[in-house]
Amino acid sequence: MSRIKRIAVVGGGIGGLAASLELSRSPDVFVTLYEKESQSGGLCSSYRWKDVVCDRFYHVALSSDTETLRLGRDLGLENRLFWRGSSSGFYGSGKLVSMSSAFDFLRFPFLNPVDKLRLGLGILTAVRIRDPQSLSGLTAPVWLTQVFGRRLYERIWEPLLRSKLGEGRFRTSASFMWATINRLYGARDRSRRRETMGGFGRGVWVLAEAAEKELRRRGVEIKTDTAVTGLRWNIGDSNSSAAAPEESPFLEGGGDKETVMPSPPR
Repeated sequence: MSRIKRIAVVGGGIGGLAASLELSRSPDVFVTLYEKESQSGGLCSSYRWKDVVCDRFYHVALSSDTETLRLGRDLGLENRLFWRGSSSGFYGSGKLVSMSSAFDFLRFPFLNPVDKLRLGLGILTAVRIRDPQSLSGLTAPVWLTQVFGRRLYERIWEPLLRSKLGEGRFRTSASFMWATINRLYGARDRSRRRETMGGFGRGVWVLAEAAEKELRRRGVEIKTDTAVTGLRWNIGDSNSSAAAPEESPFLEGGGDKETVMPSPPR
């Protein structure tokens, strides 16, 4: 008879939900999911206002989001996924300028021809990087300056980073920007030469809702309003631990117990 393995998944965001779904496929694994908030989903959770339920944060699905799309299919949400052509623009000097097509890019008023050429070459350079480990230790501002040059960084990337990340841009990994550029580059429908984005009917929160429903069907225990603040590992004669408030769970690992943390603790 197989020995039951107990696995605790820390964090009920979309990564934790997906990990729990994968782990719970095995009949020899008992999964417990811990989430500090009152509902699972993390950045894909919902917000209720009177009788209206909507996404707590905005999201789009891109054709390059293969794992997200596969998760949606596995949960039977194919019919809720829709695709739309999208447009984008850049605000500067008091006006909004379209950046939705190659023609828009050519007549973009805030860059000279040399800058436009370097921007295009820089994007091609970024998407051709196959191993993001090569960016280890680099921050986004440093890497973007290396790839695009200081002038382009200050005119294009710095305003975008400042509006999106604030002071956190100086601590943001270069691999984050590499992944962002690759993801958006993959959103372009080359047959129609336009950007295409998708979403789930009613909101992306239905993805988290469907995942939680499937986990409960499989017998996964989901503990919301439960923050994990400590881990204790018992391996052989060694015992390492970390302090945690009494009201918070103190997870033990070792033997037939394992802990999965889909995202690093903050």
